[in-house]
Amino acid sequence: MISPIKDLRHNTKSLSVLKKIIPTGSVVESFLLFAGDVEINLAESGRPVIAHTNRYVIYDFWKTLFDDPNSLAQSVEYLYPFETEEVFRVFQNNYHKEKSPLMRAALFFLLNRCSSSGMISSGVLEQNNYNPLALNYIRRFKQINFDVAYDGALSIENSINRVSEQTDFIFLPVGRFSYNFLSEGINRGPEDTIIVHKKLKSIVDNIPTKTVLNYQYHPGVLKLFKGYESIIMLNEYGKETTIKENAKEILIANFRTS
Repeated sequence: MISPIKDLRHNTKSLSVLKKIIPTGSVVESFLLFAGDVEINLAESGRPVIAHTNRYVIYDFWKTLFDDPNSLAQSVEYLYPFETEEVFRVFQNNYHKEKSPLMRAALFFLLNRCSSSGMISSGVLEQNNYNPLALNYIRRFKQINFDVAYDGALSIENSINRVSEQTDFIFLPVGRFSYNFLSEGINRGPEDTIIVHKKLKSIVDNIPTKTVLNYQYHPGVLKLFKGYESIIMLNEYGKETTIKENAKEILIANFRTS
């Protein structure tokens, strides 16, 4: 199943290796939900997934997609195209203030599809990124073993610590690594989550549930998680590699994967 949302920041190829690590029938709770590509495909392959977010605009989109995909598609058709760059910027700044969850969800989808960055509150207007055929991803979406949970004001740490005892694996599609030196001064959209990577590692160090993190390749990730037994580098095709120069992604587990 193809996600209606595009994540241009992290085009992961990790699914086949994740399926080797996470056996069929395992219950997975994931966090940091955005596009949900990996989560959807894990769920479709017989690994039930509950995907968590503490961003209500992200929850709005997925819940609306599950409950009323036809109305969502109709709202997108009504809103498209954006008349001008200025109108696009106004929606970027204010979409989360719309009173209707349906309208918020439709704008979330369109802004994602029409933004040069693939984000909702940033990027310039590139309407050629939007193809009306993308509406088929909404209309044809099937909710198979996949659900979403809104964690409200809970931090990621508190959300993870509330994971059910029936959960077999935690999945964290982190994406880009940074040293967080300047994160305090950056303006964030309501769909963004600030990740403090040292804190995230501390959480993973101390939870009993088997946990897998997915990062884009960065030497800082290898340094931060030095000492972990299970660090798997992947090349641009999602194949395992031991050559750092060929690595595009990293999978890290707090348990032995082989």
